[in-house]
Amino acid sequence: MAVSSAAAQVGNPAPVIPCSFGSDCGDPQDKKVDDFNLPPSVDEKKTIAGTVQDPCDLTKGDISHCVWDITQPHTVTQNIRMRGVNITCAVGSGDLCVTLSDNVKIRIEEAVITGTGNNYGFIWMRGDNSKVYTDSVKVTHMGSSDAYGGVIYSSGYSNNYVEMTDVDMSHNTGGAGGVVYMSKGRLVITNSAFTYNTAILVGGVIHSENADITISNTTMSNNTAQWGGAIDLDNSNMNLTSTTMTYNQATYRGGAIYMSGNGSQVNLDNNTAFIGNSASDDGSAVYCEKYGGSSPNLNIGPTTQGLTTHNVYNYGGKCTITGL
Repeated sequence: MAVSSAAAQVGNPAPVIPCSFGSDCGDPQDKKVDDFNLPPSVDEKKTIAGTVQDPCDLTKGDISHCVWDITQPHTVTQNIRMRGVNITCAVGSGDLCVTLSDNVKIRIEEAVITGTGNNYGFIWMRGDNSKVYTDSVKVTHMGSSDAYGGVIYSSGYSNNYVEMTDVDMSHNTGGAGGVVYMSKGRLVITNSAFTYNTAILVGGVIHSENADITISNTTMSNNTAQWGGAIDLDNSNMNLTSTTMTYNQATYRGGAIYMSGNGSQVNLDNNTAFIGNSASDDGSAVYCEKYGGSSPNLNIGPTTQGLTTHNVYNYGGKCTITGL
């Protein structure tokens, strides 16, 4: 289900080619601390400036064990690593908490992030080649009904990269994408849980356009949207493995997944399970719809559980579905 183009908010950037399906658009070297241009070989005790009651010093590249109260929108122009931080965002209605410039990486580890439920989202990846890494992070009550992605909005650059590991994200809200709005680029999620997130229109957890997505060992439960109670894919590709999709709800179509567009490809395997998802119209588990040139492809692996001809809907018979 397409929504308003992200390009309208970023000055209509020049067209870029999205990452090819299955390619490694995220450089594994990006995960090294050295890539954040931090001081070399700093003693761990010296990098911990204080207790969790101390305010964060945002002039540093390595920030740890502190509190960051965001009351005004903040733009990040240098690489930052944050560990053991407690972040609250109380910016005004219609504002985003944090905006990333071009070529900026932010890594957040062992953090608790809380919103007030009236902002436009936590991180806006406004710049090209921006990267976000979250590890052992809990995020709640971020975004609003007008947000492009209640937690993360990546706006139209194929070099942008988001990685989520061991995250717990609940009760976040977006107009499109209750947690993530991914326009081009790549999203990788591992060992995570997404519960009770809401999108007013599409993708209770994720809305993607022309993006590549990999999700493994993850649970998506009790998320809600009109189309795609958990995931909405528009001209996007996704590998979903060892993941459980339970009790997600679409008030229209695609209780767990709504996939549409020209040539989208979704691969499901390795004991991925669909349980108790619902939709008021068709596709209580998965709804597939073609528009444009090539047919979307849904590949259901032999160990995938819970999908039948009764809960997978092929609109007009124009999607290619194997393994059902």
